[in-house]
Amino acid sequence: MDQLCPIHHRVSQRCTASYLVFFAILLLCVWAIAPVSETSAHATLVRADPPADGLLIAPPDQLSLWFSEPVDASSPGPALTLLDEAGRVIELGAASLDTEDDRRVFAGVPALGPGTYTVSWAVRSATDGHALAGTYAFRYGGGRAPGAATIEGESPQVWAVVTRWLTFLGIALAAGGGFFRLVVVPGSMESDRHQRRSNWAILVGAGGSLLATLAEPPLQTLVAPPGGIAPSLDEAIRGLPDAWWLRPAALVPLLMVMIGVVLGWRRWPRATGALLPLGLGLVALLGLSLTSHAAARESLRGPALLSNLLHQWSVALWAGGLVHLALNWTTSGETPPVRRFSRVALPLVAVGVLTGVANAGLVLPAVSALWGSTYGVALLLKVALLVVPLGLATFNRVALRRIAGAVGASLRRSVRLELAVVVLVALGGSTLALLAPPEGKAGDVTAIELVSPLLSAAPNPDDEMLAHLRIDPAA
Repeated sequence: MDQLCPIHHRVSQRCTASYLVFFAILLLCVWAIAPVSETSAHATLVRADPPADGLLIAPPDQLSLWFSEPVDASSPGPALTLLDEAGRVIELGAASLDTEDDRRVFAGVPALGPGTYTVSWAVRSATDGHALAGTYAFRYGGGRAPGAATIEGESPQVWAVVTRWLTFLGIALAAGGGFFRLVVVPGSMESDRHQRRSNWAILVGAGGSLLATLAEPPLQTLVAPPGGIAPSLDEAIRGLPDAWWLRPAALVPLLMVMIGVVLGWRRWPRATGALLPLGLGLVALLGLSLTSHAAARESLRGPALLSNLLHQWSVALWAGGLVHLALNWTTSGETPPVRRFSRVALPLVAVGVLTGVANAGLVLPAVSALWGSTYGVALLLKVALLVVPLGLATFNRVALRRIAGAVGASLRRSVRLELAVVVLVALGGSTLALLAPPEGKAGDVTAIELVSPLLSAAPNPDDEMLAHLRIDPAA
């Protein structure tokens, strides 16, 4: 037994030595592999501006890409290519390496229109000489109404719907006041009491719509769009469509004039007091119309804009006229205001309905889009609401023809209900203006023209896509 102990001791020593050798070899391998992985890593794209899959409010003036390793500036040097939705190459400035940061590559960008763009890049690492290339996409949604949805299925910003709605209601209150004075109570038919009320209503309408309009750029900086980043105030202002400026251009002078009128600084002739808010209000509504879907059409743009403009004008004058009718409600005189207003209200409603149907026909690619898209469902809800005031306007007109005496309280309640529904119709219209309409179904693909002349694709007889790649051995 004593003779076995030395043998057991020697075996234990040998096992311990084997374990130590094994772990030493393992640590040596880990130590040897670690620096290799550090130095052999290829240059990868760390971040970019515009960011990958980002949504921009203002057009970019430069592409900037940052990589994980220094970029080799020697020939052939870094390369940047920008493609639009159709695959057309957009001429960029020369791709350059930042002299203060050798990991950043940049290139100047020309003026871009709204759409989706693809950035293709190729660089060589200055550390290990490896070449790497890649692509990413971004969207520019500028040129549209602030906060509008840019793709089908996307919801517009809530603040954008509210500001557009308040802008429309304020303009309607101002323009409707001028229309009411000009058509319903012209000249000396307007009492001094109603004139004071009407002046205040026009002032509130102009001021409220101007505040709602001017709130849009700051709100863009506070709430980031879906899939995008919140812009700076400068970027938000630069991204505004040109037609947006028609609103403040019309509302600021109207507001200044009405402040002077209400405070008694100046008295205008009655005709001027009617034409000024009416004319400037219609100009402000033109600014809204020029930021609608009709303005973005490539075909039938003129008829679509005219239809949209007539729709906004008719609904605004109708809604604003109802407010001023409520302010000047009286049954005295041979022809009370409600009777005179009913003569023009029904034609305004008819124009609003007809142009609304025309607008839907120009925007929707097919009848099935009415129930197969978010835009179509919202449109159906708006039409359903519009039927109510149309019926009330018709009822009021018929009832007034039958009533020879004073106008009853039931008719006054009917007018108030009509006004409430019109306000909801305006909310529906503001939502529709900011929703992305459905797109038409694309036809069957017969061929694809790609950027590279060496690669082409076409469907084969087996209904599969077959790609052909030609390789030039001399290249």
